[in-house]
Amino acid sequence: MSTISPNNPTQNSTEINTKLIKNSLSPMMKMHNENATTSQDPTIQYVPTEETVTAEDPAETDSVVNFDDSDVQDKLEEYQNSFLGKIISEKTIRKNSIRNVLGNIWCNPKGFRVEQIDDKLFHFFMDEKIDTKRIIQGNPWVFRNSWLIVQPWKRDIDVRSLEFHHAPIWIQLWGLPPHCKTKQMGIKIGSASMGTAVLASELYKYPKNKLIVKIKVNLEIYKPIKAGIHIRSVKDGVHWIDFRYEKLPHFCFTCGLIGHIETNCKLRDTKTDAESTNQNVLGPWLRSNQFGRMFIDYKDRK
Repeated sequence: MSTISPNNPTQNSTEINTKLIKNSLSPMMKMHNENATTSQDPTIQYVPTEETVTAEDPAETDSVVNFDDSDVQDKLEEYQNSFLGKIISEKTIRKNSIRNVLGNIWCNPKGFRVEQIDDKLFHFFMDEKIDTKRIIQGNPWVFRNSWLIVQPWKRDIDVRSLEFHHAPIWIQLWGLPPHCKTKQMGIKIGSASMGTAVLASELYKYPKNKLIVKIKVNLEIYKPIKAGIHIRSVKDGVHWIDFRYEKLPHFCFTCGLIGHIETNCKLRDTKTDAESTNQNVLGPWLRSNQFGRMFIDYKDRK
């Protein structure tokens, strides 16, 4: 061990400077050693702190390009005159057949073209807004005995996420006693039997001056259709009301679902004789091709 001689100032100065340097380097060397140890130990992981993580707003960086409608005006007008449609069927559907058949049904609208998005999902384009509006108002359409349900295109919705679960259709109510043929009666029957709000209830004239109540509802297409319903009052007793569906495509007489027929029904071979007898209420007679003529009651003419 060396000693510092009071009589040697050079030695004293050198020893003091050496100690100061070691003391100043000691914390840095300790940190370096700890980091080295940590990197060698696989059980110790480096966890960044809040100070080491910085989040940048994408809008403030060069990776985002801002645009407005003027940049996409041509394409936007094209899409605004378009709508989506889905075929409710288990059959294979080809775009060319869709284009040819619907082109004739819709009177070949100007600029009509079809893009296939998915197996049964299609995007329809045309030049005139009046044609788009006319076709959407005619929803649903019958394409080769299957329903084509259409919806307007919306820029803020992913077309693949659209749900085609309802179809607005007219249902005729047959069997009502003459004094029960009112719009209010149609609303009551529709709400109770379909479990949904009635969009319209009207009186229609049919051949031989038959007056029929018709209701318009958003039918849930993935539920079995109903053949009718019983109504009852204390004074009139019980009556069975037959339903007749307008623009009804092929449906299964076994399970009542739209989109397939009974020969392809999975429940066909599981039905008992008693159940098959009860299923006789389902048949082609539920489909009506007579639409009648709207009847305006004298009270409504005032």
